[in-house]
Amino acid sequence: MKKPGKVAAMLTSALVSLAGGGRAGAAGIERAPVHAGSFYPAGKSEAEALLKGYLAKATPPPGPVPRAVVVPHAGWQYSGPTASWAYKALARGAETITRVILLAPSHYVAFRGVVVNERSYRSPLGVCPLDTEAIATLKKGDFAQADMQGPGTREHADEVQIPFIQTVLPKARLVPLIVGELAPGDAEHTARAISTILDEHTVIIASSDFTHYGLRFGFAPPLGRDIPAGLRDLDLGAADRITRGDGEGFAAYVDRTGATICGRNPISILLAVFKVNRWRANGKVLQYATSGALTGDWSSSVSYCAIALGDVSIPPRAKAVAATGTKTSAAPATTLSPADGEALLKLSRYVLRKFVVDKVSHFTEEELEPFGLTAAAKGQLGAFVTLREQGQLRGCIGHIVPRFPLYRGVVENTMNAASRDPRFGSVKPGELAAITIEISVMSPLVKVESVDEIVVGRDGLVLVNGQNTGVFLPQVPGEQGWDKDTFLQQLGVKAGLDPGAYRRPDTELYRFTARIFEEKP
Repeated sequence: MKKPGKVAAMLTSALVSLAGGGRAGAAGIERAPVHAGSFYPAGKSEAEALLKGYLAKATPPPGPVPRAVVVPHAGWQYSGPTASWAYKALARGAETITRVILLAPSHYVAFRGVVVNERSYRSPLGVCPLDTEAIATLKKGDFAQADMQGPGTREHADEVQIPFIQTVLPKARLVPLIVGELAPGDAEHTARAISTILDEHTVIIASSDFTHYGLRFGFAPPLGRDIPAGLRDLDLGAADRITRGDGEGFAAYVDRTGATICGRNPISILLAVFKVNRWRANGKVLQYATSGALTGDWSSSVSYCAIALGDVSIPPRAKAVAATGTKTSAAPATTLSPADGEALLKLSRYVLRKFVVDKVSHFTEEELEPFGLTAAAKGQLGAFVTLREQGQLRGCIGHIVPRFPLYRGVVENTMNAASRDPRFGSVKPGELAAITIEISVMSPLVKVESVDEIVVGRDGLVLVNGQNTGVFLPQVPGEQGWDKDTFLQQLGVKAGLDPGAYRRPDTELYRFTARIFEEKP
């Protein structure tokens, strides 16, 4: 086995399901390129030449692959030069990015929530396939959806991005989401659903033009004699909130100024993803332009902004574990007392009932305060939540490397185990009385240098080979009656490989322990 390196695909996964599985192919139904020939060239050679020219002129500052970008979506002659700055930054991940989550506003159909497009996109450059497995994961829960026949067939905000994505991220499959109107709480709810399919091979693209200025847009505030400067100040005020990852500030700014940012809802969801995952935005405005500057007509102008946020590198804590195998400053699982375990189980039971019966998926700090959560329960620790119905597995999902404080991980994974384990349907209210809850609190990962280190019954294992990963909790071999060899062989099968995969020189093994708290039947 080689030294730590490409374990990051597993380490930074927002969720690890115990079901395993591979990556799905393109969908059988295609979405035709409705706006080819108007918003961008219909011919392959013309489109490729234009994209090549745009990207050649874009010079974003050096740095890692962005975690997310905001890009405009007008006709390429207006927005293409600006969008290319963001796509040029994403191009640094051409060999490693395998999934793009595309958030685009709905311009033609009004609805509340988010549509998951289940059609592969055809562009002049060919078919951009869907990540059907990731889409199926989203649909497992109560992720908002609508009839794709309406919002998706005419929308341009998603379509104009497809050739850019095909050019700079040729290995990527698409998760296209069309965003309608959002009620309070919708952005965060959607962000939590999206977080179930995030890993270090995934980037998010939010499609949005900025201010639409002029009487024909119904927005012509007094900007003085210098309209270009007024628009720039207005737009960059919004961009400033975005680069700081300030979703609440961005929403308040748009409400206060009336700035006609058509993709404000996709941007709000993007910022909510950063919030719920506790990522630092550390954003940059890469390029800014207006159609008024291009045409010389300031009576009607649309603004375009390219913004990069975050990066897809391993989080600092995960990087330390992968590189050294040592524990970090986070509170170890052994500091959790039986009382902490009891509090976490009561919390999980409360969340399970509210989620299944009352359809509640957001829990405030004030609501959780009565559970008496200690500093140890609020430490940065990974956790799995396992649901059993009359002793039989009913759902199990969790985090190996924490993305939330422990108690928040329990909240999230209680809901996920109840609704997003792909092996089971969602838990129904009538099942609750027969379900018991088990919480496994993870220790930091330790690199396995020799299989002799592995102790069956003590160690959980993670196998990583390229994009294939397999995970078993410490209690699994005991429940199945496996010895060490069978444990390792089944882990390879779980990862979608052969039973001998753990012996390969390009395979990495990691072990961890778990502190287990469980309800009594």
